[in-house]
Amino acid sequence: MAGKARVEGDALRCAEGTFQIAQRINVPDVQKGRSRSHIGIVFQHSLIFTMCNLGRPFCTSLPHVGNVGPLCGPGAPLPESNVPVTFIRTSVWARGGVRPSPPSGGGEGPQVPFSGCGSLSRVRLASVLEGALARAGSAFALAGWGASGGEIAVSGSLLGDGADASSFAEGAGFARVTVEDSLTGAGASAREAFSGCARLSELSFLRSATGAGCDLTRAFSGCGTDGSLTGAAYRMDGSGSGGGSWEALFEGSLSGEGLGSAVLSVAGGGAGAAPSSMSRAFSGMARLTGADLTGMPAACRDVSRAFAGMSAEAAVDVAVSMGGSGAAAGAVKLPERWDLTGAADASGIFAGAGFSSVEISGLGAASGLALEEAFAGCARLARVSLTGSASGHVANLRGAFAGCGALASVDLSGISTSGMGGSQASYGELSAMSGMWAGSGLVTGTGDATVKVGAGWTKV
Repeated sequence: MAGKARVEGDALRCAEGTFQIAQRINVPDVQKGRSRSHIGIVFQHSLIFTMCNLGRPFCTSLPHVGNVGPLCGPGAPLPESNVPVTFIRTSVWARGGVRPSPPSGGGEGPQVPFSGCGSLSRVRLASVLEGALARAGSAFALAGWGASGGEIAVSGSLLGDGADASSFAEGAGFARVTVEDSLTGAGASAREAFSGCARLSELSFLRSATGAGCDLTRAFSGCGTDGSLTGAAYRMDGSGSGGGSWEALFEGSLSGEGLGSAVLSVAGGGAGAAPSSMSRAFSGMARLTGADLTGMPAACRDVSRAFAGMSAEAAVDVAVSMGGSGAAAGAVKLPERWDLTGAADASGIFAGAGFSSVEISGLGAASGLALEEAFAGCARLARVSLTGSASGHVANLRGAFAGCGALASVDLSGISTSGMGGSQASYGELSAMSGMWAGSGLVTGTGDATVKVGAGWTKV
């Protein structure tokens, strides 16, 4: 036996060397003073170490990284109790990741390490799966598992081009998630990586998903929906700047009925490439009480329904403005000089949101921008201000403010209708402005109301 075991931190770690498969190592001092439910698992070079609460420590050689079966369930080394799990750097995984062994007896699907581990309380992945085309989902299979209130931290991992964290921890029970300095290669994917984590109350996504084209589609959608949550804070800093998809990134998250405080911060990514899509990126965040989105990259062609339904059920009134910093209750802050020139489809961008006022400058710089139903159904909306240079033009405003029953003040001086199809005399259901004010406070209200337009309004 060329290696030996030693204690390091919270976990046991196998020193560099070669062990025979399932050879047992007698380290009697290891278990002294430790909880019988504690398990540490560490990958170091080609070794896997487990300390089972019912057995003695052992190391197993994994020369081909091809026989990693389930660590939980009948006959597996992890018991059904709350246990921490740690993975450290491994040179073997730098070549592309684990290939799970097939199930014994012809069962359904591959056997993968954490399938069925519903009691994991803490997972840390550090500098693993560094090679091209690494697959985190098949390597760890955390989707649907993890103890309620547990935590997972990923750092310096999935660095190669094409690294895939799709559905990595989808629907897991963790309350705290930290991802930092990971998914930095071109063409990487975090698609649905943490979607459906209903109990997620703390998220830190830092300096990650920065590679060209990294896909963040639905990465955190449906998180924070558990009715028992009373507060939540999500932070995304210096991430998602590679121009990949932000479609439905946070769709439906932070909507748990018990949330009295729910804040979101997107910082440090303003200099990155525009995403390929921002459609529904923040839609349905119904209980959001405040957001600092000043670190968002430039808008892409599709920003349809990007903020639809946001704060619709928030415990406080929320106002949208540009500039400032910090996530504060009652405010959604967009970038001060948010580049909107590349936007083409902004239909329903704020539809059904719970905002009391919206102030945006720069929408008029886009050419042929669709604003159909842009604010439709915003029941609390009393004031809208779309200012700035009207160097471009809007394509249509059909139903733009329909159903905004509280609306009393509108400033549209920053958009132009000069390039809108049709003529001043066009009317009817196909008109580019049909139903623009239907059911709004400008039509149904009894008090004073104002509408301001600019020189670019050559067609009305």
